[in-house]
Amino acid sequence: CRNFRYWNMEGWSSEWYIIPGMVKTLVKKQDIILLKGDGSMVSFYIIDNAQKRGYRVIPVGKNLKCFENSIGLDFIRPNQSYIVNLNYVVGLLPKHTLLLKLPEGNKITVTRTYRTKLYQFIGLR
Repeated sequence: CRNFRYWNMEGWSSEWYIIPGMVKTLVKKQDIILLKGDGSMVSFYIIDNAQKRGYRVIPVGKNLKCFENSIGLDFIRPNQSYIVNLNYVVGLLPKHTLLLKLPEGNKITVTRTYRTKLYQFIGLR
């Protein structure tokens, strides 16, 4: 796993992220909603208003661990299957569930393993 960043004339950019794959995709980090892992495949959910549902999915043949440290500070891992952009979290529901700002109103459970880290990150403990 490598850290994928975008180089511009001012240097390394923290606003942009290169999604690896057969065709590398350059996206703004703020447009990445979440990463969903399924074994050795990760799906990037990216804001795309041209799509009927408001986002598009880009599959990548890597695991979530590859992206956990390189994606940025606005992202947190609530469980083994997801990395979530905190800018799209609209609430924390009972039973440790994150409510995301998506048309479907997705809910993602925060498992015990990641709960303490999440609560420290958002200032609850």
